[in-house]
Amino acid sequence: MILKKKKITTFLFYIYFILFLVTMFDNPFGRIYSDNSILINLGILFILFLNEKSKIVNNSKNILLFIGIMFISLISVVFNNGGMGSLFNILSFMLGVLIFNNIIIDKKKYKFLIGVSCALFLYMFYLSFSVWDSYLRGISFLNPNSVALYLLFSAFVLDSNFKNWKISLFLFPLCIYGIYLTECRSAIFACIIYLLITRFSLIRNFVFKYKKSILYALVFLGTIFPLIYIYLYKNGITISLSFSDKSLYTGREVLWMNMLASLKNEPYSLLFGLGTNYVTEIGVITNFHNWYFGVLFTFGILNYFLYFIFLIYNISSKSDIKTLASFIAVFIMGFFESMALSGMIQIIVYILFLVSNYHVKIK
Repeated sequence: MILKKKKITTFLFYIYFILFLVTMFDNPFGRIYSDNSILINLGILFILFLNEKSKIVNNSKNILLFIGIMFISLISVVFNNGGMGSLFNILSFMLGVLIFNNIIIDKKKYKFLIGVSCALFLYMFYLSFSVWDSYLRGISFLNPNSVALYLLFSAFVLDSNFKNWKISLFLFPLCIYGIYLTECRSAIFACIIYLLITRFSLIRNFVFKYKKSILYALVFLGTIFPLIYIYLYKNGITISLSFSDKSLYTGREVLWMNMLASLKNEPYSLLFGLGTNYVTEIGVITNFHNWYFGVLFTFGILNYFLYFIFLIYNISSKSDIKTLASFIAVFIMGFFESMALSGMIQIIVYILFLVSNYHVKIK
């Protein structure tokens, strides 16, 4: 029975990440999977949970937080008519964190993940040369920021595999140049922070000592960031960066002002959120461009707190500094992107957990 469960887990592990990789390439099968990814991923994760539940249920705090999040999410969906898609999305992510933070992979699976990350890195680097042209012509299935994000985090996974610093001298210049071509400023900043944490012992020791406080501080700053951004916009304050011709204001200010106005106009919306079907003055919002504000807008303040407490509790259990620095980069990117509210980005988070678990095992 145990051997049968292990085989099922192994099979689903490979299927899950192969599907993820296929989706990154523009092909009919990938588009079909992408359109139905929430339900497919949830089904795979549910079977994995049943197979690995003996490892998962031992952590009572994790289980209680998970139950609390799902209970409030269900109430929120009923209260704000948010749709089952948002409920399945948060259920899938929470379930994925529970599973992949507790699975210890072997060397074969680890090499497979490195292979997936290598293929993703090379393909995203290739796309970075033409993504803006394709995007403006309306023929790109990935926007420039998505290309930059996948390029950055595949580089982080690859970096965790290399102990020779000379390889990083080749990896990160390529990564930064690819991001530069996409003009994604937040990704460049996140990459610099990652390199500072992982390459300088003084910063590394500080971050590891205060990891929880840093992550909570990033959640707080990320939440108020749209308010600061709106204030700067309304007062005509702009900041120019020498490496980019893009304006500081690219439309997010309009998006966030509408989200803020909607929360103010709807009674009790701050408590339970407005869901993913709510129609603002600019229509239904499909990309919040801020992870923290997105969680607050969709599920309300109760789930906002439980969501990030749950996530930080699991991240802070990691003892691998490169994984921790990668998660800090995730939180920084969350200032401008929806991050783990997207199903594909959720899988990047799972890979970071698995890679960290493997490195801890072999130490």
